[in-house]
Amino acid sequence: MKKIALLIISINASLGFGQSAFQAVSAGGEFSVAIEADGTLWTWGFNGNGQAGTGSTDNVTERAQVGDDNDWAKISAGGYHCLALKENGTLWAWGFAQAGAVGNGGDTDEFVPVQITEDNDWAQIEAGSYTSFAIKNDGTLWSWGYGVYGSLGLGHDNDVFIPMQVNDDNDWMQVAPGGGHTLALKNDGTLWACGINASGQLGDGMNSTTLFNFTQIGTDTWEKVSSGFEYSAGIKSDGTLWSWGFNASGQLGLGHLTQINSPTQIGDAQNWTYIDAASSYLFALNSENSLYASGNNGSGQLGAGNSISPNELALIQQSTSWSSIVGAVGISYNNSVYGLHSLAINENGDYLCVTGANYVGQLGYSNQESEDVFTCYVVLNTPSVNSTLEKIDVYPNPATNIVNVSYQTSNLSGQISYSIHNFTGQTVLSGKGQGEFFSIETSSLPAGIYSLRLDIDNKIVTQKLIKQ
Repeated sequence: MKKIALLIISINASLGFGQSAFQAVSAGGEFSVAIEADGTLWTWGFNGNGQAGTGSTDNVTERAQVGDDNDWAKISAGGYHCLALKENGTLWAWGFAQAGAVGNGGDTDEFVPVQITEDNDWAQIEAGSYTSFAIKNDGTLWSWGYGVYGSLGLGHDNDVFIPMQVNDDNDWMQVAPGGGHTLALKNDGTLWACGINASGQLGDGMNSTTLFNFTQIGTDTWEKVSSGFEYSAGIKSDGTLWSWGFNASGQLGLGHLTQINSPTQIGDAQNWTYIDAASSYLFALNSENSLYASGNNGSGQLGAGNSISPNELALIQQSTSWSSIVGAVGISYNNSVYGLHSLAINENGDYLCVTGANYVGQLGYSNQESEDVFTCYVVLNTPSVNSTLEKIDVYPNPATNIVNVSYQTSNLSGQISYSIHNFTGQTVLSGKGQGEFFSIETSSLPAGIYSLRLDIDNKIVTQKLIKQ
């Protein structure tokens, strides 16, 4: 049998993400951000404009803590910048500032979080590809950043370098910026939009008129809306799912690649509860917590176990344990749209799951290998310093009835624990191994894709396992 070296780590380079449960994750253009349950902030991935917040522009290929503060409450990653709220209601930002997206009044990129305004009454934040939005406790809506196409809703197309209030209304409930347009909901569930409309992404039935102010779209009531790169999606108050706009990758989930200028219903189900319109692909969850997706999957970002891009909303996994799932924000250069990775956390927050592209470490580990299925990493306890895990082999992979595990360590004490988890992070097999080689009987497992977790002296390693 041919051995395949799957992972080489040192004592400080485990694939576990942190030492406490996750409360929030956000996927930027090519980077990721997470808040752990203890209020600490962590980032990884592309950092050319300081969007990782670590004080430099070096890419972060393994998760890194941002400062020492432990009072972070909310995060939102944009194309090349990031917004965050602290528990005291203050607003912070960092990263790409040249078009005003940071909101600090200047055009110099910020490499660490900086406070934006002295106000402490911020309630919600949303970062678009190159824009920023926030809602205050009083229901007022504020915007700043790249103003072209009128996507800030301020009545003009100028860049804005500090937060500016959008009209005088104080009944805003949700805002969803995309790649050049923005959707928003008011407390009465009405839908409003502004920005470019070349692909019908505003949903007003046209594909030419740019709106520089937020304008009401139809009279229906909505529960949630989400903006991708030149397309939109939403859930109405009756639980139905709708999409409209650009559709070259099938991201609208309607079974074709035709652009749509008005909200069009996806299927006839009335039990949709969650959506996320990523760069060029769409995620949706229903009341059974089953995950569906459509659109661009060239890097495995849908987590379907392949690179096929469905143009019809496809079932990825039934009855998942996700509490949050997010796709990457769209960014555009060289006439292509990027944003090719996805993140999810389970309902208890003790698993972080990643899939898609990893060429700049946006999945959080340094081997730069992409994933085509959600690979879940178990939260660590404080690592032991008794031994160093030098190398681990898992073979054959794909496996049939047996999978072998061998590893090299120094000063190993005790047994190794293993567990195999299905697509949703549920444990389907577990046990103990002894010595530096052991085998796991896998004949009872149905064919599919799993996550193999190994615990060696409190150092956790997780690797994708394919069962034939």
